[in-house]
This record gives sequence, C-alpha cells and structure tokens, in this order.
Amino acid sequence: MNKLQIINVHSVVNERSIEYFNYLISNLKQTAKISHRLFFFSHCLDKKSYLFYKNSKLVSNAYQSFKQKDAYRKKTIQDWKVYLQAKLFKKYHLHGSNGHACGLNSIVRNLNKSEGHNLIVDADCAVISYHWDNIICKWLKNFDLIGTNYEEKGGYTSGDSFNQTYKKLPNAVFMVIKNGIDLSKLNWMPEKEKNLKIETKKLSKIYNLPLGYELVRDVGWRLPSLIYENKHKVKVSKYITLKDKLRKLKTGYEYNQEYHFDNRLVIGHQRGSARFEFKKSKFSKNFYKCVEDLVGKPK
Repeated sequence: MNKLQIINVHSVVNERSIEYFNYLISNLKQTAKISHRLFFFSHCLDKKSYLFYKNSKLVSNAYQSFKQKDAYRKKTIQDWKVYLQAKLFKKYHLHGSNGHACGLNSIVRNLNKSEGHNLIVDADCAVISYHWDNIICKWLKNFDLIGTNYEEKGGYTSGDSFNQTYKKLPNAVFMVIKNGIDLSKLNWMPEKEKNLKIETKKLSKIYNLPLGYELVRDVGWRLPSLIYENKHKVKVSKYITLKDKLRKLKTGYEYNQEYHFDNRLVIGHQRGSARFEFKKSKFSKNFYKCVEDLVGKPK
C-alpha cells in the first residue's frame, strides 16, 4: 500500500485576513480528494491573529512571525521605526511587502519541522479544482517546485516599463515545495529601493528577463537564484487575464487573478485582503461568488 502523502499548508496571516484564511481552510478541504492529508499552519504578523489561532483546532500550529529573528528589515527610516516600536513598546505593525516577507521567512524556517510536502498560499486565494491534492502529488513526482507566475510585461499588474518582476518561475501566491527541498536559508525580504540591472546573459537566464531590463526586487526576488543554483525542476502556471477566452472567474475585474496549470483552472487570487474586508468590497464579493458558482460554498 502506498504511503499517504501529507500536504502542509502555510499562510501568512494578520488580523485583517483571519476570515480569509478560515475560508481557505474550508475551501481546500472541500475540494481535496483526501482532506485528512492536509495540515494547516498560520504564520501570524500580529498578536490578534496569533491569539485567534494559538488554541484553534483549525491549525496544527500558529507561529509568532513578528517575534522571529529576521522579522524586520532595517534599511530605511520607516523600517527602523517599525522595528523599534516592536522591540521597545511591543507594538507590532508588520504590513505590506515587509510584513508578507516576514511571514514567508517564518514559513521557510519551519518547513522541515513536519513530514510531507509544503504549500505556501496567500490567505485570499481559493482552489477551484476538485482533487487538487492528488493532482499536486502526481506532479511532484517530476518537479521540485510548483507555483503561480507573475504576469508578463504589458499586463494589468506588470505594466509596460522595462522594470519588471522575474518571469516564468513560481512565486509565493501559491507555491508547492516537494518534501526534502530546502528553502530554509532563503531571505524573502524585498529591496525595492534599487532595481537589479540585467546586464549579463546569466542574469537574463536566472530571472527570465531580456538584457537591458531591470529586476524589481520585490518579495522573493532571491528565489530564482536559488532555483538556478540548485537546478530545481519547476512547473509554473499560466496567468489568465480577464479578456482571455479561457477565463472562468468572470468577476468583471482584472484585479482578481486566475491561474491555470495544463489548461486547467486550479487557483484564484482575490488580492488585497489587507485593504478589503472579506466578502464586503466589490472585489471580494464578486470573487467569492464566482468561486462558489464553480466549486460550491464550503461547509
């Protein structure tokens, strides 16, 4: 008998995304073939979210990401202000890119504490594919990392400039990490103050950007280098725009994102959970209505 493959699900959570993550847990269980193979972990950016999940039966563990060693970037005056407020007055205000990176650092530092594959997923995502867990485990026979991608140049999120995020490689919106793949030393912190110029063929190959472009050093910008150096095999989604005839999440807003693998809708991303209250804004209402039209409302 084949041993059941475990999938550990990790999300970065703050007080504004608690309802999103609770929904995601139900959504992932509902759409999975074997829901008891799923174990959930919250990586919390503030006290409120940590206290909510600390003794919750929804998760196997809750981490105080805001207390970890590399929780704070200390580059700009604002960075130092956030750090000192936390250090001296216990006021934790991690948010934005730095907050997201803090949570992702917490995730990769703790990945190898549990047996099984690992899934990093934004709290405001929803899986829109039944038996996604079986599909993922099948793909992991041939790949080390599986994930969503950044939009190509000229898109709603990417724009037309020569300053771009890396392309055709997984990002942390939805990324599966095969059991045994070590990302523990990866630093997810952004360095957006200065872009990386793509001046050599090697850099072009690492980041999948043409010579003359500049890499926006957003959250996770170091990941492509780690993939390149370790020769990891990756499987990447296709980013489906609102105008694409394959689009299933007809929310009416390009702001909401949709990703396909092998011409199959797998994941949707509402975006903006820090700004938009769960199922209250137009972006949230329409997104989850479309999700539930396709896979039903989680119990």
